[in-house]
Amino acid sequence: MASNLGQTTAEADARLIQALGEPTVAGFKLIRGWPWLAANAGTGGTVHSLIVALNAVASYTDPKADGAPYTGTFANSGVKGVEESEQGESDRGAAIVQELTKVTTATSTATLGTAQIVQGDEVQSLFTVATGQADNIVLRYKYLNTSSRAYCMGEAAANLVALVASGDYPAWVTSTAYVVGNRVISSSTRYICLTAHTSGTFSTDLAAAKWLALDAWSYADRKFSVESDNTGTFSVLLQREKWQTGTTTQDAVVSIEPSLGSQKARIQRIWYRRTTAAKDTLITATTGAARIAYTFEGTSYTHEGVRCDEGSYGEWTITQTLVIPRNSISWQDTEGGYVDQNYEDWVITAWSPGGDPTWALKTITVTVSIHGTAADAWTAAQTSTLHFWDTRPECNGVQMHKGRTKYLGNNKWAAYIYTTSAAAGGV
Repeated sequence: MASNLGQTTAEADARLIQALGEPTVAGFKLIRGWPWLAANAGTGGTVHSLIVALNAVASYTDPKADGAPYTGTFANSGVKGVEESEQGESDRGAAIVQELTKVTTATSTATLGTAQIVQGDEVQSLFTVATGQADNIVLRYKYLNTSSRAYCMGEAAANLVALVASGDYPAWVTSTAYVVGNRVISSSTRYICLTAHTSGTFSTDLAAAKWLALDAWSYADRKFSVESDNTGTFSVLLQREKWQTGTTTQDAVVSIEPSLGSQKARIQRIWYRRTTAAKDTLITATTGAARIAYTFEGTSYTHEGVRCDEGSYGEWTITQTLVIPRNSISWQDTEGGYVDQNYEDWVITAWSPGGDPTWALKTITVTVSIHGTAADAWTAAQTSTLHFWDTRPECNGVQMHKGRTKYLGNNKWAAYIYTTSAAAGGV
């Protein structure tokens, strides 16, 4: 019976055992075999030699099973021998079973196929990456011909970044109610909502600081691995900052306070969700955007102070306070002064003991000057034309005096000098 057993594994003799998947798609599995082969297992003969020969072939083009060709390139995923008869060692028959996997030969980004998106903990098993400040995703391309390694590892990083879809957030839509934190896509750019509103025209809403542009994905790493079925897998690691890197843009004015009496008009300008590097750049002395003057609605504001607050996940919020300067003098630090007009009050213009006072509504000018000693401030305050009751020692008990003084700290005293639109005496 041994003479009736097969001696070769010709393509025409291969029999179909199983087909798994869609024949036109990479990853399709073709399992074929050659039955009733001369085993000669005792001497390590025919079947062993045939298996060695089959394993030496890395890939097949248009392999056949039951005489029918399967179009494409297939990786040789494994060969094994199966005993079919126990009629005696010399007549023993065997079969060879071969598994083939359809693969793609990548020569450009267009031929890589469709990526599998990997996120979360599985990213950690593929690449050593830090979590927290950056989002990580892996574009994984499976069932590649192992000959694709050279292309995959040599392709320009910018071309790999372009592979990621921008559809991870919904598209922006007009006439839609958005709340703070909503994220959208507009013209391939990701945005986060800063102010609750009903959308109108996107460019108008963006100019009104209702949206903040978010950073795009950037290339981080790549690897090409050969799987157990002898197919290649190409993995591309992309990252983007959870927090924003913008420094000169992507800010919002969130508070506007008008001038009131001696209080200067001020605004607050905020940069939300910034990286540590962006925060450090923003607050760089004399040059950082959060440390310099700013023009808002046509009015120039002078930097007064900045505050940095760190969030729970390492993000930073930078808040800058700006004011409209008083005659370009920072009176808290400089001996000089400023004048605040636009102040009206009722004053006594005539009065005598035992009589009723005469009142009039006057425009009052308050001039503030800064001095290095209390005595100098008090002398300056006495140039006021309005009088006040006071019980300070300088007044020797309950006396009328002109003007007021205040200690500002750092050995600075302010003198407040009150004058009216017309000469006025009395309290």
